[in-house]
Amino acid sequence: MSPRKCNFDAGWLLVVLACVMIVLLFTFTIVFQKKQFSCVEDGSLSALFNPQPVGWLGADVSTSIHLYNGTMLWLFGDTMVGNLFSYDGNTDRNVTAFVHGTIALLDTKGTGEPNYYIRKVDGYFESFFHPLNSSTDPQEYYWTVSGLVLPKSNTLIILAMVIKSVNNTFIQLGSDAILVKNIYDDPYLWNYETSRITQSSPKIQWNVAIAINPIDGYVYIMGHDSTQSMFGCTVLSRISEDSLYNLNWADMQFWGKAQKWSSESGSLMCLIDGGVTETTLFYHSSLQTWYYVGLSGIDSNVILADSKSLTGPWSTQTLYTIPAPFSNNKVYTTYASKEHPEYETNSNEIVFTYNTNVVSFWGLWTDITAYHPIFLTCTQNYVK
Repeated sequence: MSPRKCNFDAGWLLVVLACVMIVLLFTFTIVFQKKQFSCVEDGSLSALFNPQPVGWLGADVSTSIHLYNGTMLWLFGDTMVGNLFSYDGNTDRNVTAFVHGTIALLDTKGTGEPNYYIRKVDGYFESFFHPLNSSTDPQEYYWTVSGLVLPKSNTLIILAMVIKSVNNTFIQLGSDAILVKNIYDDPYLWNYETSRITQSSPKIQWNVAIAINPIDGYVYIMGHDSTQSMFGCTVLSRISEDSLYNLNWADMQFWGKAQKWSSESGSLMCLIDGGVTETTLFYHSSLQTWYYVGLSGIDSNVILADSKSLTGPWSTQTLYTIPAPFSNNKVYTTYASKEHPEYETNSNEIVFTYNTNVVSFWGLWTDITAYHPIFLTCTQNYVK
């Protein structure tokens, strides 16, 4: 058999090869640029949330929400209250109370110092927000992890993990929404109502992140589905602002495996395998891109996830690797990274925090470097 002859125009071949080279060069350039982050710890911002001599001694979660006119609301989870004291040349915590939630207000236009609100009733400290049934089941409590202000009504929406203590550990029962309609009042005077997101459960939680899509006006809620993989999946829902204001969960829609919206939540599309359980979600209007900063707690790598569409596809890359000593998982855990755009001075910056904890619970008493947010400023060589 004689070899088959191939007839082609050499000029066209050169054109094709040139196009291929351009595409490869473009792709390489984009990937290369996306890897070019320079992250440094911002000690001045981290110092804002150092333990106080008396009062707030540290907490986790560390979510910031713009309330109004440059005033930021900070949400904190389990909080240590008490005072610092010196012993044998060391500074330790003297913890007199441990509550499951506190908040702070911080004016980014003024002094920038946080003003903490630690609720106290009948002489005892208690969590700032409570589930509706906490009076009948005192083992249930909130970790408030994400939120925003609805623009139509200036109503604060906070999403909370509903936690229950069981046999010296805890489980998440589901997710609640907390509504505060009088946000301009002193926080101690806030009136709030709570509602269980009916489609949430111990396996599927709807509290990871929340954002309003400027294109369609829906409020999007990211969730965590632990049924689809070992480390869970990021999943997506949406609801109109009016329905959310009225806590009408029957109007909630879910992005399914059929790649369409549905009122049924039984077949959720996994957007990111191994997704995080809490973060912040933002839209970059110039590049028309959604993104979040995530830290799963499995390792010390902070990821940057981004997508042109909330429904995907999403891509991820390592933004920052947490160094020693907090990378030592025999001593510390690191988790709950959140972006804080109020501190970003230009469009090629990402300012975020991560939380640290001590594996040995009593280590929190003696290690005051842990259990308060650590700030990082990451600079890119191109606009996000």
